[in-house]
Amino acid sequence: MRRAAVERAKRYPFGAPAGPYLFAAGRAEPLDDLGLLAGRLAVIASGSNGAPERLKQKFGDRPDAPPIPVTRARLDGFSVAYSAHFATYGSIPATLHREPGRIAEVAVTWLTPAQCEAMHATEAIGVNYGFYRLAGVRLAHQHGGVSQVAHAYLSLHGTLHLDGEPARIADWPQPAVLERARALLAPDLALDDFIAEIIADPAVREGRKAALRAHGRPIATDRLERIR
Repeated sequence: MRRAAVERAKRYPFGAPAGPYLFAAGRAEPLDDLGLLAGRLAVIASGSNGAPERLKQKFGDRPDAPPIPVTRARLDGFSVAYSAHFATYGSIPATLHREPGRIAEVAVTWLTPAQCEAMHATEAIGVNYGFYRLAGVRLAHQHGGVSQVAHAYLSLHGTLHLDGEPARIADWPQPAVLERARALLAPDLALDDFIAEIIADPAVREGRKAALRAHGRPIATDRLERIR
């Protein structure tokens, strides 16, 4: 049990497909009808929310549940970096970070109002993340077209910075960033013990979240509207 939990923490962000798919009945299926996107809210998934494994944990695998289309896009002026906190399952999760000149490769979940509310309930709104409307952005969709408005969860703990730079997911695989956090916060522990304590002990997790936040920097949210 412990080993499986620790190895899962190291696998974040859990393997999102490179192309569009339809999350239905707990699995990824081909997205054959782009008309399913109509009337839904485009919510950028910078981390694990674009992975079928994580969507199954959040929405279940009932065959009668409404499906969720998931597409790929490129967001100008942002990078995907790590948030300066630990998730309950032991990983350091992602956030968008504003960086002029950068382009973030992201997934986009297309949610109904009810699905959006269900997603909010899994994101520790007001504690770890805020839900923002991004206006005046350029979100170029892999399937074609460009949006100037999207929504995203942004970390309230700020972006983790290492060696004076944002800790971008493209540069830091999860095991490497966890190892760096261990060296900073608990140098006498082995990595697996460090992760296991974060998962098992809420008090340890909160203490290490507070310590990691000292290595975070606020995300620039000017011209972004926080909704939740």
